[in-house]
Amino acid sequence: NTKTKAGFLVRIWLLGIFLAALLAGGFFVFVRPAAAATEVSGSLLLDQTWTKAQSPYVVKFDVWTSGVRVEAGATLTIEPGVVVKFDRGTTLSSAAGGKIIAVGTSAERIVFTALTDDTVAGDTNGDGTATQPEVAFWLGVRLRNSADRLEFTELRYGDFCIDSDQVLIIKNNKFLDCGAGINIRSG
Repeated sequence: NTKTKAGFLVRIWLLGIFLAALLAGGFFVFVRPAAAATEVSGSLLLDQTWTKAQSPYVVKFDVWTSGVRVEAGATLTIEPGVVVKFDRGTTLSSAAGGKIIAVGTSAERIVFTALTDDTVAGDTNGDGTATQPEVAFWLGVRLRNSADRLEFTELRYGDFCIDSDQVLIIKNNKFLDCGAGINIRSG
């Protein structure tokens, strides 16, 4: 049957693309639960929602993206009340055409902070009081799409907590111990 053969070939082709990208590394967001956390890194190619139930999320370093990058055509939606913790030197970014939608509420802000910040979502890195958060521990949220939205968020201990080269509406956010709250690049 020609229809059955075509369907089989499409599945084989998709499997081949997946395996090639997997072997190349860094082309998918790998989500794996850690002790009381969900670790994320790499490129987000499809729409994804980070939920409060899976929170906190820990952004780990990835050689291709420096953390997590939302690629063209994909949208990352972050629910109210989610905590996102960043390992040293990491970032969350949108590529041109990728979107980050992080809209909390006044009662349930979305928190972006350092992995070493034990004041929200507990001692996620499991080291007790051995490490403390510091200014510029993580790089920031890099917004490259005018459709990106950050509302009712709290950003702590980033270098440029929000870094963008777009005209954005950013409202009802709190910035604590950032190198710079908002950095707008010309261009």
